[in-house]
Amino acid sequence: MPDYIDFVCRILKLVFDTYIFIMFVYMFQYFIGRKKAQLSEQEKELSHFNRFVIFWTFSLVVLNYLHSASNIIYNPLIANFSVWKDSHSYEVFRISFAYFFVPLSDFLTVTTLLYLFYFQARKQLTEEVRGRGGRP
Repeated sequence: MPDYIDFVCRILKLVFDTYIFIMFVYMFQYFIGRKKAQLSEQEKELSHFNRFVIFWTFSLVVLNYLHSASNIIYNPLIANFSVWKDSHSYEVFRISFAYFFVPLSDFLTVTTLLYLFYFQARKQLTEEVRGRGGRP
């Protein structure tokens, strides 16, 4: 496949990812506003755990967006058009990016999703036990 087709595909993916990122931010703001409104009706504020979840979720989204954006910068621009590509520093960057950053980003995302499913299942089981008149 010619290099320009690969670059065009990467640009299109970045445009799509940017659209999804923007939509996520709008929906995230909406749901945070709903949570705050729900808590204000109960005369409560966001707990430290709620704030941590908001921070963690947004951090993961930014991390994944940076990973997507780095596909544009990393291969086509640095690897093909830079004098830096023949240096030792570039090899260290390339290896650490491929073997550390990408797996770490995926690992954190998957771990967060697993915790989310665990938390939801635990919450549902607690509600079922309380509904039957038992103790959680």
